[in-house]
Amino acid sequence: MALGGLKMVSNGSAAQQRAPSLDPAKHVAQAALHVYHALGGGMDVDIYRQCMAEELKQGLMAVEQDVALPLIYRDLKLDRAASADFIVSDSIVVLIRTGGDMKERELELRSLLRLSGKEEGYLFNFRVPDIRKGILHARIKAQPAMQADNTQ
Repeated sequence: MALGGLKMVSNGSAAQQRAPSLDPAKHVAQAALHVYHALGGGMDVDIYRQCMAEELKQGLMAVEQDVALPLIYRDLKLDRAASADFIVSDSIVVLIRTGGDMKERELELRSLLRLSGKEEGYLFNFRVPDIRKGILHARIKAQPAMQADNTQ
């Protein structure tokens, strides 16, 4: 894959390099590690999103990209209150970021999990010297997609 003069080079496809896994969470984490090791940190967030899309699609799992997450508040319906960069296997929300405070990012991830109605999510911050410091994994109790109804 060429990105404006930068070429991701590997010995075979990412899917060939990894043993096939039925665990979507492992696949998501491996995809992020592969992208980080190929590109390093500090690039534009859109580059990481495109490369993650390529990696996730190699894993033979269902991948939705740029997923609008709606919110209903009283009589107001917001069709795109937020968006998830990816939803993998209809179960895992994935966010790609390049910077920001990790505690604030954790709140963002948990909010998007509530909006999506999904239980598990990852946030990958690629603007770090060591990708292990840029991974947030969260699980929340299963619940339907969030609707803020404050009528009493």
